[in-house]
Amino acid sequence: MKLCSIPSVLLLALSVAATAQEPQGVVIGSMSEHFEVPFRLFRGYLMVVQGSLGTGNAMNFLVDTGADPSVIDSKVAQRLKLNEVNGKLALLNQNIEVKRAVLPSLKIGPLRAESLPILVRDLAFLQSGLGVSVDGVIGLDVLGRSNFALDYKRKRLIFGSVQPLNSRLSFQSGPPFITVQIEADGQQMNLLLDTGASGLLLFRSRIRDRFPYLTASGEKASSNMGGDVRLQQVMFAKIRLGETDFGRQKAFLVEDQRDSGREFDGLLGISTLGLTQIAFDFERHILFWKK
Repeated sequence: MKLCSIPSVLLLALSVAATAQEPQGVVIGSMSEHFEVPFRLFRGYLMVVQGSLGTGNAMNFLVDTGADPSVIDSKVAQRLKLNEVNGKLALLNQNIEVKRAVLPSLKIGPLRAESLPILVRDLAFLQSGLGVSVDGVIGLDVLGRSNFALDYKRKRLIFGSVQPLNSRLSFQSGPPFITVQIEADGQQMNLLLDTGASGLLLFRSRIRDRFPYLTASGEKASSNMGGDVRLQQVMFAKIRLGETDFGRQKAFLVEDQRDSGREFDGLLGISTLGLTQIAFDFERHILFWKK
């Protein structure tokens, strides 16, 4: 498995045009209900939780706040006999044909999503790479309907009221994407906060004019739905998020499509900052974290 932000590079939908009208997903859950769901942690940042698709059977879902919409494995879609329609998906560097469907129901902890628009994709590459079955990828289109926190030490996904942590930062955007402002070598960047990314991934077309001095110190391979992607490694002398100084940090540049409609400069993975807890308060638009 080629792994450098693979899940989010694979699933990030910058714009989607389906060939048929689809109903909006309805997500039922209490913003104040406290409920903890254990997760398994792979490679230090990929979280797999159990949930169900209306059948009562336990299924494995990867938690990825950078995925929109959520995704169901093609074999699962076949078993559920979902009605699939053709659509288009804009990836970082190209547009591809995809399948879209509407999932009757999905449940994780206290959250129940009904009539949820999803992508249908073959997720076998995730299963072979992680050594565990992955039936779907759940994004903020589902999770963002409740305040929640991620505790990487206790390996718990916690729904309900959010307890303040050591550091905090206001965010303006809301589900299905959360973006935050970071400062890199004195320059501001707007990044999508992405639990499915293994590091700091930047779109070259968005940042090349602000950081003309950056030079590549190596390359890595990644993948998305369209195939392999080359990432160039660069280094920032200083990264700040809110009042927290994270010091010297490496990042990866990826070639992307210009004028794709994005309003963010890249992806910010939790693992690259060494955070042990992070909490999303959607009522007050505050992000909390703890190193």
